[in-house]
Amino acid sequence: MNSLFKVSKIKFINRPKGNIFKLIQNINNKIKFDELYISELNSFKIKAWKFHEKKIQRIYIPIGKVKVAIYQPKIKKIKTVVLGEASKKMITIYNGVFYGFKSISKKKSLILNLTYFSNKNKNKPLNQPDIKNIIL
Repeated sequence: MNSLFKVSKIKFINRPKGNIFKLIQNINNKIKFDELYISELNSFKIKAWKFHEKKIQRIYIPIGKVKVAIYQPKIKKIKTVVLGEASKKMITIYNGVFYGFKSISKKKSLILNLTYFSNKNKNKPLNQPDIKNIIL
């Protein structure tokens, strides 16, 4: 497991009347979340950079295709993951790192984001990445 993020397969259930995409199953009330929302990302647009000191993000792309970039200034490296309708995967982005999104779809993409607080507090770095110097 990477300390910045984790990519997980979702459970895909093929049904004749419409498929089911099971993202999270709360077993023994272990998962508590603070917010669940959907944001739009227009075709070939970028939303970056975001940083959460305490929140962890679980992100799934039900419509479209998005490149997710994760950046940690300490190691000055960027890692990318492509998610979308066909990937049947979601990403968990841990607190204490910068991240951003770029739509790589001809149509509008939807980003489903479930957030919750982590007990592990990480300090915010002084310098936010310069989006002009880091290519998504």
